[in-house]
Amino acid sequence: MLKELVEERTKEINMKNQLLVDQTEELTVQRDELTKINAVKDKLFSIISHDLRSPFTTLKGFIELIRSRYDGYGDKERKDMLGIIGESTDRVYELLDNLLNWSRSQSGKIQLKMELTNLTSLINDKIFLVNYQASVKNISIENGCATEEINLMIDPRLISVVIQNLLTNAIKFTGQNGKVTVSCIRTAENLIVSVSDNGVGIAEENIKKIFRHDVQFSSRGTDNETGTGLGLMISKDFVERHGGKIWLESELNKGSVFFFSLPLIHDEQDNHETSPV
Repeated sequence: MLKELVEERTKEINMKNQLLVDQTEELTVQRDELTKINAVKDKLFSIISHDLRSPFTTLKGFIELIRSRYDGYGDKERKDMLGIIGESTDRVYELLDNLLNWSRSQSGKIQLKMELTNLTSLINDKIFLVNYQASVKNISIENGCATEEINLMIDPRLISVVIQNLLTNAIKFTGQNGKVTVSCIRTAENLIVSVSDNGVGIAEENIKKIFRHDVQFSSRGTDNETGTGLGLMISKDFVERHGGKIWLESELNKGSVFFFSLPLIHDEQDNHETSPV
């Protein structure tokens, strides 16, 4: 009887211990999730209070100058001011667009809509969109993927955001008369797209901070452009939704190369008409 009683009590204690272990694991998961949510909140507040406020302050200042002393400025001065207003407007639009994409991503409202897409044309379209931004700094953009037609199954909306963010980022951190190059390499299982520049580069200790929510890391471009890192975090999320990876290789004062991979998955019904690459 004593042996049975000991065994029964031992089972009860083991069950309670296991319950405590399960509760501890659940609390750990909740704590980690709360830490992540707080990091996202802090990042959002930082962007709204500083990065979004800065270009609006510039816009307000120059609009007030033109309004109050319009006749006192010559055509060249007014044109220069309008150019600065235009640049600030572009930065506000870029930031708001990224905030919208980030919000949709964090709330789980983005669903993949895969379709066979001509990636070569997609890259050309994105280069066309950022060409004016590059021309201001006399930066040339080369599409090394244009030598062949590349077709693969992706969500073109999301990959468009990734390519544009990487191009914009490269232009931002490349100086006058620099160069940005897009390249494509096919492996057995993936297509690897890279966006390289010969700009300012990133210090080794900062490379790991680039794609993290919980680290406040930002830097200014070669023309003092602001950067939040938000576009890169969105790009990471969108690439990973495709089953791919994104990473960075960089050397301070020599430039950076951002890579992202996309699985070579295509519709078998279209196989006889179009190969993945």
